[in-house]
Order: sequence, then C-alpha cells, then structure tokens
Amino acid sequence: MATAQDNGQSPRQELERVLSSDCFARSEGLSRLLRFLVERQLEGRKSEIKESVIGVEVYGRNPDYDPKLDSTVRSEMARLRARLSKYYSTEGNQDLLVIDLPKGSYIPSFRPLEPVPVLQRARPKRLGFAACLAGLVVAAKALGAW
Repeated sequence: MATAQDNGQSPRQELERVLSSDCFARSEGLSRLLRFLVERQLEGRKSEIKESVIGVEVYGRNPDYDPKLDSTVRSEMARLRARLSKYYSTEGNQDLLVIDLPKGSYIPSFRPLEPVPVLQRARPKRLGFAACLAGLVVAAKALGAW
C-alpha cells in the first residue's frame, strides 16, 4: 500500500495544499494560525506551541496578556479544527496526509488518510424479497403450531 511519503507527500506540502483550498482561501486568520502551528512543529519548536505564545505571535496580543481572560486562541482553535474537518470531508478527501489538531492540545500531528469504507446498500428489491420471505417463515411456523 502506498504511503504519503512514498508519493512525495510531506507535511509542508499538505499545509500548502490545505491553505490554497477554497475552505481556507478567505480565512486569513485561520490560515495564519495553521501555518504557525505546523511550521513550529516541523521546526522542532513544540515548546513554543502554547496558548500565550500563539496569542502574542499570531494574534498580536501584548506579551503580558492573560489567556485566562482572553479566549481568542481557544475559540480560534475550535474554528480551525472545524474548518480542517470540513476540508478533509470535502476538497481534501483524497489527500494522502491529514493534519490533525487533537482537542486539548495546540500541537499538530500528521497521519495518513484512512480510506472510508464504502457501504453497499441493499437493493430495495432484495430488501422487499427478504421481508416477504421472513413473513412467510413466521406465517408457516404459526400455522404449524396451530
């Protein structure tokens, strides 16, 4: 089975694909936040991915701002998670790599996209036939018991 790395797919390429999508085209703030998170992760600077640093570096808050009083980062992270979910369920449903932002954390992770199993629906004729057959079995047992 081919992996994202086999096909030359890297987290940085995935970031650019996501940011150039229609889902993110008019979301400058969410795009800036996603780029900050992914770039810091890829640069090995995970210790800088915390609410206070995001508030200062991404949203221009003063260095002494209190994240407990200003929920901007938390609310924007919720919006970013929702936007990523929308992207991967629409435009990005064929991407080989997924950027995850687990709840309770600001540190992104990267995983291969898991294929969604295609559920085959029972054809209405087969379903009707099965229902009729079940009814006949029940009727036959009732008659046999009587």
